[in-house]
Amino acid sequence: MKVTSALLLPLLLAIFTVVITFEQKADADKQRFEDRELAQKQRQQDLNQSILSRENDRTIADAKRLADDLNAEKQRNMSRELEESRYKQERHRYFDELLVSYLNDIGQLLKENNGSLTSNPAPAALARAKTLQIAPHIGPVRVAQLIHFLYDAGQLTREKNPLDVSGAYFHGVDLSTSSLRHISLVGAYMNNSSFTGQDVSEGDFHNTHLNGADFSKANCTNTSFSEATMIDANFSQAILHLATFSHVQLIRANFSQTNFTNIMFESANMMETDFSHTSLFSIKFSKVDLAKAKFNAATISSYYSYVSFFQSNMQHTNFSKSYIPRSRFVECSLIGADFREVELFRAYFEYCDIDYVNFTGSQLESATFNRSSLAFTALINTRLEETIFPFSELSYANLSGACCYECGKQCNSGCEWRNILARHNIILCNGTIYRDNSIVRSHLIQNNTSVKNEWDEVSFFPPVVRRLYQNNSYIYVLKRSEQHLLSHLKAYVNISRFREFIRTGDAAIAVRARMSSGMKVLIGDDILQFHRTTSDLIQAKWNNLPLDKNRFDLDVVFDNTLTPTSLWLNYIEIGVVPRSPRL
Repeated sequence: MKVTSALLLPLLLAIFTVVITFEQKADADKQRFEDRELAQKQRQQDLNQSILSRENDRTIADAKRLADDLNAEKQRNMSRELEESRYKQERHRYFDELLVSYLNDIGQLLKENNGSLTSNPAPAALARAKTLQIAPHIGPVRVAQLIHFLYDAGQLTREKNPLDVSGAYFHGVDLSTSSLRHISLVGAYMNNSSFTGQDVSEGDFHNTHLNGADFSKANCTNTSFSEATMIDANFSQAILHLATFSHVQLIRANFSQTNFTNIMFESANMMETDFSHTSLFSIKFSKVDLAKAKFNAATISSYYSYVSFFQSNMQHTNFSKSYIPRSRFVECSLIGADFREVELFRAYFEYCDIDYVNFTGSQLESATFNRSSLAFTALINTRLEETIFPFSELSYANLSGACCYECGKQCNSGCEWRNILARHNIILCNGTIYRDNSIVRSHLIQNNTSVKNEWDEVSFFPPVVRRLYQNNSYIYVLKRSEQHLLSHLKAYVNISRFREFIRTGDAAIAVRARMSSGMKVLIGDDILQFHRTTSDLIQAKWNNLPLDKNRFDLDVVFDNTLTPTSLWLNYIEIGVVPRSPRL
């Protein structure tokens, strides 16, 4: 027992010592782990701080570098602007010196030649050379001063032997500051120049280049613009009494709200020119291209004034809501023009092409349409009292709602149709369709059509009748035989009943058809050129009709050797109509 007690105490001490040792080791391990974690966190914080510090330093450095670059760029810009300013100042000073030298030289020439540069050839040539040499370099402001100097010195005065400045570059000058009556700038280049509100009456701009020039509100009385080029020029609200516009280029020019008095536009190109809201007094247009021009709301200023158009092209021109009674149109093409709600009382049309024109709502009382074509023309709700159509054509015209004598009466009972050439398929005011016998020959393809019986001559490989689905319905057409690429149909057309009219030289042949593109139609050796109409027909005119012709050959060709598309013919008609205008 004593031995056991003696051994138990050391054993417990040993166990206690071992346990304490393990616990101390565990505590030491835990402390080392915590110290390691703490050290790692501290290192990470130090690393993050270092990264942030470097990023901050880099940001500061980048900002400083950018600020330095901006300051350097600003400094360079300031230096450049300073240099440019000095250059401009030097340039202005140089050009000022050039102008002063020019003025001194010209002044000396004036003194030496009794105030005239053109009294002798030598000083005239020297002054011209100096002017042409200096003008392109000194800029529009100094050029304006140069022009004013020469004008004030009496060297640019019309009809007083002015200095020749043709070819001089005077582009962009502003001459709207003082009066320039009688000025002569013949042949100069003055694009985008301004004469706004100025008096240039009695001036001479013959052969001058004035593209984009501004003459708005200017006084151009008796001023000559003959042979000038004035594309996009502005004459709005200008005074143009007795001004001359012969052989000019006035494409897209603006004459809106302008007063015209006693003016002739002759042999001019005035496509898309704007005459809207103008006041017209005795104006003539001769051999002028006015395609797509605007005359809407234009008015004749007095009862005794007129507007005359001769041999002029006015296709698709807008005359809507204009007031132009007693106006004259001779040998003019008015195809597709807009005459809606126009006052045309006693207007006169002769040898005019008026196809596809819209006269809806217009006043045409006592108007005359002589030897003119009005095919497919809209005369809806028009006033036609005492209107006559001698030797004219109105085929396919629409007279719905028109009044010929008393509104409400049928047009064929109140209108004057004597000596009319053709009114085939016109729509009368009551909506009925009138068909006359003016068509000399027609062919409509039907299911039971015998091609050989309908046509005078058929090629060896005749076309065949087929049914074609078109416009939500079926129509019968002639198509070439599937086995052969070429087919011909020929008709011998007798026009002897129109011989008296043909002998006047005023006749032509109209061919209207419903057929595919790619078809060829010939009269003799001439291939007809077809154009779209306002219906589903296409139309061509042949103006080479001999005076002694009583018949002609019409040849319809299905030629798939030239086109791979499907060729077909549904309808064709031939008539004698007034000839086209001689433009």
